[in-house]
Amino acid sequence: MDINFRKLEASDKTDEFDCGDAQLNEYVRRYAIKDQRRMFGVTYVAVCCQQGPCRVLGYFTLANTSIPRQGLPDAMLVGIPKYQNLPAFLLGRLAVDKQYHGKDIGEVLLSRCFEHCLAISKYSGARYLVAEVKDSAITWYERYNFRRVEGSSNPNWTRMFVDLKVVSSAIDHKAAARRAS
Repeated sequence: MDINFRKLEASDKTDEFDCGDAQLNEYVRRYAIKDQRRMFGVTYVAVCCQQGPCRVLGYFTLANTSIPRQGLPDAMLVGIPKYQNLPAFLLGRLAVDKQYHGKDIGEVLLSRCFEHCLAISKYSGARYLVAEVKDSAITWYERYNFRRVEGSSNPNWTRMFVDLKVVSSAIDHKAAARRAS
């Protein structure tokens, strides 16, 4: 199967997308392209375009946000300016169609999200990536160094974050290891 990763297009087939979560399904089916047009978030998709319109296999939505200083552990605040809110990107949603669970599409989407955030952060300052995570996905995000934001108040989601400097360092380390082998 030929899978492409790119920005969501209005012609993409989203009506059959089913990740098992009604809210995430509804977002990509009804609101993602509208939010993109209104500049409230950009949705990136994994698509298969072999027959007819490109079918969405998975997606993530990226926007801007801030993270409250008091939500971060003290050890992470060393050397950080005393701003009340720190600039961040928001990974508002990440979902993979149930038919493609276990095929590493979620990992590739998250990797693409990291790449986008690191590239954009060169033009617009943002130190963190914040994710709104369902409780069932917390351990998955923890594998990628996400930590809980203290004081999150939404009962349906847990806010988590990762320091983009850590992500950048990990990517640089992997690249150096590849060059050395």
